[in-house]
Amino acid sequence: MRYLLTAAVVALFFSPLPSAAQVEATDTIAAGLRVFLDCGRCDEDYLRTEIDFVDYVRERQTADVHVLITTQQTGGGGTEYSMRFVGQRAFAGVDEELLYASNPTDSEDQERRGMARVLQAGFVRYASRTPLVQRIELSFEGSAGDESADRPTRDPWNSWVFQARIGADLERESLQKETEVEASLSASRTTEAWKIDFDMSTEYSQDDRFVRDEWIENVQRDHEVESLVVRSISNHWSVGGTSSANHSTFENRDLALRVAPAIEYNVFPYFESTRRSLTIQYSIGANRISYLEETLFGHMDESLVDEQLEASLYVRQPWGSLDAELQGSHYFHDLSKYRLEANGGLEVNLFRGLSLDLRGSAQRIHDQLHIPGGDRTPEEILLEQRELATAYRYGASVGISYSFGSIFNSVVNPRMSQGGGGGFN
Repeated sequence: MRYLLTAAVVALFFSPLPSAAQVEATDTIAAGLRVFLDCGRCDEDYLRTEIDFVDYVRERQTADVHVLITTQQTGGGGTEYSMRFVGQRAFAGVDEELLYASNPTDSEDQERRGMARVLQAGFVRYASRTPLVQRIELSFEGSAGDESADRPTRDPWNSWVFQARIGADLERESLQKETEVEASLSASRTTEAWKIDFDMSTEYSQDDRFVRDEWIENVQRDHEVESLVVRSISNHWSVGGTSSANHSTFENRDLALRVAPAIEYNVFPYFESTRRSLTIQYSIGANRISYLEETLFGHMDESLVDEQLEASLYVRQPWGSLDAELQGSHYFHDLSKYRLEANGGLEVNLFRGLSLDLRGSAQRIHDQLHIPGGDRTPEEILLEQRELATAYRYGASVGISYSFGSIFNSVVNPRMSQGGGGGFN
């Protein structure tokens, strides 16, 4: 890893760039390198503090380099950070992409230190054509004879990663008591050819409320086992399937078993998935379900076959991000029992200082075969003890923000940012 980082620094330092005359002619980076850091999951205060030889700006349009950082989980349970450097103004057309992968056992501090090192390597390519070049020094750890970092490591776990978790939440008020206990166990193995996930989870929740001189109790239990197996066929095709078994008091399921083979096509190569993807997935599922209460259709158990088609779009670019999903499914025994879903969001930087955030979702629901018969009591409805029948569900949100003033934001001042300051959060 150390030599890969060193090689990246050297390669970036000597890569072709606009001439010094071109850079100076713009008079945009004469005092340094302006950087816009676009990262949804990183410690930006730490990065600004540790990498202080560049000027951080809060507007994308005024930056010389726009750093777009996206993440995805690695097969070992760590996180891969894809750092895309987009040159602007004098550096227009000068782009680069570097990767950093953390280990699942890394602490938060180790992870952000590793990010900072790779991020600095990316800045070298641009800073070398500014007055900052006079202050740049290159160094690397280890020596030329040290080859231990390049030796393959035998993996006794054969790429398998396991995780166990247990947690409890307790809240008490004069007229309300809430208790929640949950536990989960997962195992996964991810390689270039295979993706295997296995998850077990259980949850118990109890919500007691004092109403009309008596306590009303709401107890819910959810237990679920899920598995996923995917085989990579090419840069665009994958085949696999899912299986599951679950018990849910809220959804009136005593035991629901499902097996569903599936096939997926990605219009873009899978290795571009941190920036863009457009997938189409088809699955057909066999279900065996037993219910806690008799359903609206008079069943205590039944066997069902369904099919599902889903299209998903994800785009993350310097101008913003876009995600959208369309999904349709139905049961074969009765085509009138179907569901259509659409949801998505758009975040876009319209122009300097102005950004827009839109989200929406809509569902057409005609497949709630598990809804119990009979009337629901007011207590069951208010406490949401059972899922209620509905023909549709939709929601939307919109937000717009505008900022102005100084474009620089390099200074980090953490004083009184937590506690002690009352309500200024």
